[in-house]
Amino acid sequence: MDSPTEWIGLAKQPPQKPAQDDGTWFLEAVGAKTPSPTPIEAVEELTRENAIAELDSPAEPPPAHGDTASVRHEQIERITFDGDPGTSTSTFAPIPEPPPPPLLGSETAPPDTPEPEFDETLLAPALRTRRRFRWPVAIALITVLVAVGVAVVWLPRAADQEALAIRQTNYDATLQVRSFLPEVQGALDAITNPESTNDQAAGAIPTLSQLSSQASTLSDAAAIPPPTLFPFVPSDSLDALVPLQERSNILASDTAEIARRLGHGYVYRTSIPQLLATGVLVTEASTQQINAIAVDLASSLADDAGVVGDLPNDPSFAGVTQGAALAIERYSQWQDEYLAALASGDAAAATGFIAEIAAMRDDLASINSEALLAFRTEMDGRVLSLADQLDEHLSDLAR
Repeated sequence: MDSPTEWIGLAKQPPQKPAQDDGTWFLEAVGAKTPSPTPIEAVEELTRENAIAELDSPAEPPPAHGDTASVRHEQIERITFDGDPGTSTSTFAPIPEPPPPPLLGSETAPPDTPEPEFDETLLAPALRTRRRFRWPVAIALITVLVAVGVAVVWLPRAADQEALAIRQTNYDATLQVRSFLPEVQGALDAITNPESTNDQAAGAIPTLSQLSSQASTLSDAAAIPPPTLFPFVPSDSLDALVPLQERSNILASDTAEIARRLGHGYVYRTSIPQLLATGVLVTEASTQQINAIAVDLASSLADDAGVVGDLPNDPSFAGVTQGAALAIERYSQWQDEYLAALASGDAAAATGFIAEIAAMRDDLASINSEALLAFRTEMDGRVLSLADQLDEHLSDLAR
């Protein structure tokens, strides 16, 4: 068995404060009071008490020779001191395990409480373990599918109906132009016929205006945008409509060109006869008369120059334009020469200038008449060709 000194080393006690000096040491020294045991004696006494108690216990057999160390260790763990080396608070019953330490911030551990039962309806839908069927999403998906199905079936039919309406619009505009061409031929005759009067020629203006309006209507029909379809949805009616509208646009341009050219013919028909309008010319005149004739001729020259400058540029009347420009240039020089002849009293020279200006008027009229006849032949051929093209286009539109 180990010595008490070793036990004291294993069970280190905190240092005790020195007892108060109450004279006890004197009583112990004279034998009046039994002296207190020393720490070593107290430990030996305690060891004997523990050994006797263990030997007297019938429930536990004496430890084997090889278990001396475990007994010694068990005795060391069961001994506790209360701070006084002369007393012992040890017990020989098994030491109960201490309760768990309290949580931080509380003096005692909270009692065990059962976990609360959570109501699933209080949780957010995303946290529930059982997913609900989302009817709005399903309804939206079904609606989209139905809309796509309806679009696939309905859009081609609607496109065909719209294409048919556009085709009908082009047909009506084309038929209007074709039906009006006989009146156009009448206007062409009034403009180009040398025997027609100025009133008859002027009656062609409303016809030309109406023809131009019909050409604009046909052009608008050709410019109607075709209906739009999905790329994967075929439509034969739309495919056939595109070239038909292109053809309508070409025919509208041809119609407008005919109306424009007929207008040019009317301008030459009515403008060229007005050139070189000198009025009544005399071979002899006083100074006052000569001055009045000079004013009238100057005004006529200015008007003629404006008329020639406003003549439209048309290939059928290029010769007429050139002849009119030369005549106006000669007319300016002619006035000075004619007035000089009058001022000098040279009647023969004045007569010659009067004959010259008349010949210039006749030449311009002849050139213009020839140009108008050629123009009539050209435009009549274009009107007949346009009629044939319109008839063919009407047949294509009616298919």
